[in-house]
Amino acid sequence: MNFPWFQLFLNFMLLGAAVFICNTINASLRVARWKGALIFVGFCLLAMALDFVLIHVFASATSAERTSYVNLASISAWTERVVAYVICAVGIVLALRFRQRSRSRGRRPVIIQTSEYTQSELAG
Repeated sequence: MNFPWFQLFLNFMLLGAAVFICNTINASLRVARWKGALIFVGFCLLAMALDFVLIHVFASATSAERTSYVNLASISAWTERVVAYVICAVGIVLALRFRQRSRSRGRRPVIIQTSEYTQSELAG
């Protein structure tokens, strides 16, 4: 099984495009409404669901029509899909973990020491 470098590069390019477009929209609106990474994960889940359904439709084809879809149902094709599903699932779990961790930290005030001699601080 050859590692699909082009597909991996293409997915990173799509992720970068989604994040860039959403950040541009957020900057123009001055409100952080659009989350590019979350939209990309949604598209990944949609693509995985469609892939799973279509493969089962093609695998259930009659024997005469099945010969053109044999490569889609081969073991190597399934292992590539399983690896892609696992990578996407790990990405989703990590994204949720980082989001939960950033929310649980809370915001601490920034304290700036204004003078060493008077021990005064400016909190903001």
